Amino acid sequence: MSAGHTDRGWFFFQRKRYSDALSCCHDALRENPRDEDAFYLGSFSALMLDDRETAREMAGQLIGIDPQSAGGHELLGHLALADEHEQKAERHFREAIRCDPQSSGRYATLGAFLARRGRLEEAITSARKGLKINPNDVVVLNALQELYRLNEEPKLAQEMGDRAAEINPEDADVHFEAGLLLLRKGQKADARGRFAESLRLDPASGQAFSVIAHERVRHWKVFKNGYFMPLKVGMIIAVLLAPAMWFGLSLLWQPLIWVFYLSLVIIVGGYLYTGLFYMCRWSIQRRLERGRL
Repeated sequence: MSAGHTDRGWFFFQRKRYSDALSCCHDALRENPRDEDAFYLGSFSALMLDDRETAREMAGQLIGIDPQSAGGHELLGHLALADEHEQKAERHFREAIRCDPQSSGRYATLGAFLARRGRLEEAITSARKGLKINPNDVVVLNALQELYRLNEEPKLAQEMGDRAAEINPEDADVHFEAGLLLLRKGQKADARGRFAESLRLDPASGQAFSVIAHERVRHWKVFKNGYFMPLKVGMIIAVLLAPAMWFGLSLLWQPLIWVFYLSLVIIVGGYLYTGLFYMCRWSIQRRLERGRL
């Protein structure tokens, strides 16, 4: 009977009704306290709701039942990532693959993680392993569509997108990625059509507006080949240490004071440029949210 609750939970999860999905998992666990599928789905739903405490508790219980649970390690990877423990997250994603080496989607998950750390070649290699296991996995094809776009390989990105669209023409992510690729090629009208189709298929993807806005502004001439200053606290401190160092050295040798002034100008100018980029991105995102694709 608990399987019925879990099936209903997946129905809600796929429609991004995460609170309802989590409620179904609690119902399933009341009937079967060792329902691994319910723990997995419940933890994932809680994670999507940013309820890390519940997500961590359910993932821990899943691992407690089966220490070799691929889903449990995948969840712990996402939780570690949410806590900004990147090395721990990577260990769990790789452990999930070790526990279930025939799951094509887990290679795509690892690929997405690696890509967001700038390790694109590794990410593509991982996702292609998943594609070798299941050439018709739309999740993997969509992951490769994105990875090849980020790696400046538009032909391969389009090939993956076309293959995914043949298998599932109603996949919103495929249309969204195709729109980003068209935007990068400067085909704004066609890109707008693909974004509109993506939002029609998945109206809940409002967070996609921030990505569209980023890609649009990133390809303006003034920002296309620009360098953006780091915004993480640790990196900002490291950047500010440079002028402090030159100022200290100038006390020993006066001419170095000009290097201190130059570094200040570069840093202030860099952050003003970065701030302008984010202001423009925010403005475009607001327009998108008002329905002006």
